[in-house]
Amino acid sequence: PAKWAALGVTVEGEGKDHASKGGSRDTANAISKEIFNYDPPYDIPYEHFLISGQKMSSSKGVGVSAVEMAEILPPEVLRFLMVQSRPMQHIDFNPEIPHTILKLFDDFDTARDSKDPDLKRIYELSMVDQKSRNYFVPRFRDLVNLIQMPQVRGQGLGVKNQLIKEVERLKGGKLTEGDEKALEERVKYVRIWLEKFAPEETKFSVKKDLPLEAKDLTEKQREFLTSVAQYVEERDPEKFQNILYDESKKLNLTSEDAFKAIYLAFLGKDHGPKAAWLILSLDENFVKKRVQEVVK
Repeated sequence: PAKWAALGVTVEGEGKDHASKGGSRDTANAISKEIFNYDPPYDIPYEHFLISGQKMSSSKGVGVSAVEMAEILPPEVLRFLMVQSRPMQHIDFNPEIPHTILKLFDDFDTARDSKDPDLKRIYELSMVDQKSRNYFVPRFRDLVNLIQMPQVRGQGLGVKNQLIKEVERLKGGKLTEGDEKALEERVKYVRIWLEKFAPEETKFSVKKDLPLEAKDLTEKQREFLTSVAQYVEERDPEKFQNILYDESKKLNLTSEDAFKAIYLAFLGKDHGPKAAWLILSLDENFVKKRVQEVVK
């Protein structure tokens, strides 16, 4: 109450436990009126943050601190998480569940591009400053794959320029200054997610040597890789992806088995990013050499 009067506070909420009848909020209101002769701020009771359905509790080790939340989410996405929920509806948020953060960023992007007045308003209220929404940035989950590609791994000017080149290919044109700024910020949080929360199945790296797992490829899968290697000069990812489908059909190979052949040959695992992206991110000679090693 003393701070309310000293700072001229007009709005202040509190958790629902403090807002119960006879609780600390009622006590604070009485002190504010009777001792400081100050009208209490407008009251907005709100629900709790839950972690997988559990109320946060420092003594039980359940919870995420405000500092941690600020480290793993940009301010506007953190605000979006809260603004999109009704005040008396709890927010169940566990960043350690693999797709929690990915979905939150997808929802944020949807609101940014939406024509729906409610979603547009939620987005506006989430902004720390009213910067333009007219910028291009890849989806969070697409960047998860993209920044693990060999040519954009690590840091440095060369890596940054190559990343911009890859994103311009996605956009279909040059990035604006606003695009580059949005990309730089999002990549920062993608790297944090990969380091702290990403499940092992979303992580990948191209093996320098032929993976042992490639020995399990069937004859049809080896034929598929041989045919694919003939088209690596095609640099358009969408066209190349269609080539992958066409070549698999010619061999009566399911797309699942076809893509698995690529992942096993280059990553040593049976899953990975979009296959066309992966192949086209690699040196053409490296791809052809790897296929030759597989076929031997």
